[in-house]
Amino acid sequence: MGLRWGAVVLAAGAGSRMGTRPKCLLQIEGQSLIQRHLATLKLAGVVSTAVVLGHHAAAIHAAVPDAEVVTNPSPDEGQNGSLHLGLQALHSDVEAVVVMLADQPLVDASALKGLQEAFEKRDAHIEVLVPWHVAQQVPGNPVAFSARVRADLLKAPAQWGCKQWQQAYPAHVQRWATDKPAYFTDLDTQEDILAFEQSTGLTLTWPLI
Repeated sequence: MGLRWGAVVLAAGAGSRMGTRPKCLLQIEGQSLIQRHLATLKLAGVVSTAVVLGHHAAAIHAAVPDAEVVTNPSPDEGQNGSLHLGLQALHSDVEAVVVMLADQPLVDASALKGLQEAFEKRDAHIEVLVPWHVAQQVPGNPVAFSARVRADLLKAPAQWGCKQWQQAYPAHVQRWATDKPAYFTDLDTQEDILAFEQSTGLTLTWPLI
């Protein structure tokens, strides 16, 4: 990749719809989702990664003891607060940022590099790139944005996140057309786990914690 990439991995949620369990510790073939994400980011050439924890911080950090983590003391106040903490923790010289949700089981190096390549080939005025499922008309994740957006968000109140930036500057946002399931698959409920296993043939298991 031509740019110096940073990444924020959002893993502060309580997992309330999953029995109040840390979704990112779900395992595929013995490896947790959070471990897979960090390995994926490394393969994609990301030079600075911040994992934002909140609920279940001790258990998640124990699974990735070498990760750069920051803890949100008020995770129930909204995801934008976690985003701000993650952006603050990244190296100052990153030129582009990818924001990942910790419960996306299909985001691998291929999916991440596809997003990065699309962002690096964007028109000069584009500051945010959002995966967009044209048939379903829904946005996906991860989202990529420029150092300018990072700077704007860090100057704004903690309640202001990427969604609010996009609403304020729609001309600088690109909906990147893709139907790749990786960008639109996350795990919020037990039903999501069952649907994932049925569609992929993979098995998700909870660790013994």
